[in-house]
Amino acid sequence: MPIFALRDGSIVRVRETPWGYGKVVYYEMDDGITAVFAHLSEFSDTIASLMKSEKFRNKSNTAELWFKPGQIKFRRGDTLAFSGSTGAGSAHLSISKPAREWTTRSTPWISAISPQTPCRHRFKKYG
Repeated sequence: MPIFALRDGSIVRVRETPWGYGKVVYYEMDDGITAVFAHLSEFSDTIASLMKSEKFRNKSNTAELWFKPGQIKFRRGDTLAFSGSTGAGSAHLSISKPAREWTTRSTPWISAISPQTPCRHRFKKYG
């Protein structure tokens, strides 16, 4: 199943390991929210090509790449990757932003989540 960019933004980090998140994309949207797409089966062609080159360069099955904001841009609706179950656990999506900036006004599409919402997850800014 394809994973689409929620809003315009850019890839800030990509990682592939056989443990943890497995194949993971850190996508920073233009409004500052970072979406972490984890346990992916495949990356988009652009990302897959970069990761293949990095793994070949390092002669390794694992790789991690960091990018400057705006370096690898995607538009809302573009395919970033495909859901899967690599690493440990099942497919899921984490959406992160500094807790002090969470408001239903700034993020109406996640109106059910706020720093006051009791849950076992913690919100972090990555990067």
